[in-house]
Amino acid sequence: MKLRMSFLNVQLIHDLQCSLHEFHRANDGAIPDDQYNYLFAITTRLDFCARFLNRRSNCPHSDEALLTFMMYSCMLVDGIKQLLKILSIDVSVPDEQLYFGALCKKAPLNLSESNYPTDDKFFEYFRALTFAHPFETSRPKFLQSGEVQYSPWVIVNHVPEILDDSIVGVRIFSNKHNRIIDLEFPFETLKGYIESRYNLIASIIKWVNK
Repeated sequence: MKLRMSFLNVQLIHDLQCSLHEFHRANDGAIPDDQYNYLFAITTRLDFCARFLNRRSNCPHSDEALLTFMMYSCMLVDGIKQLLKILSIDVSVPDEQLYFGALCKKAPLNLSESNYPTDDKFFEYFRALTFAHPFETSRPKFLQSGEVQYSPWVIVNHVPEILDDSIVGVRIFSNKHNRIIDLEFPFETLKGYIESRYNLIASIIKWVNK
């Protein structure tokens, strides 16, 4: 069995909290107290999520494990977005289709190039089908007009002799066709996306210090 290894640097959260505290103290409460408390709440929650995800960094082996991993991942990704929004920091992501772009090009999605979602939009789509809605979604712009997709369950490697050890995914039905879609991709791809969003904290720290 592979050993679990930390893929999120929790020191970043501590450094960010220190930077925010020093800025707040040195500038005589430049951040309003209610906003400062909100920032502290977000960073504390991010620390909790990062530590949990580091303990669950191996590919899930049950539906429950994948759903839990997704829940904490969503809190982490949304928390980073909130920090950027509150502090009005504009951070551009160099390649918006770095992690899930290849998945969109091939079966079962087979999306046209003009319709590829960004990594953030794909993650929102996967989140919706795994647990957030939790049974159906029609919101993604890359679906056919009027298409609604339904999901009965997530996919993990519960048949290890058939599926690769690192595969996760979701089963999808659609009101536009009768075929069953099993959307599967490497768990490491999901982790790579989450880590990339988490590492935006380094940019936030630079902005605060500057």
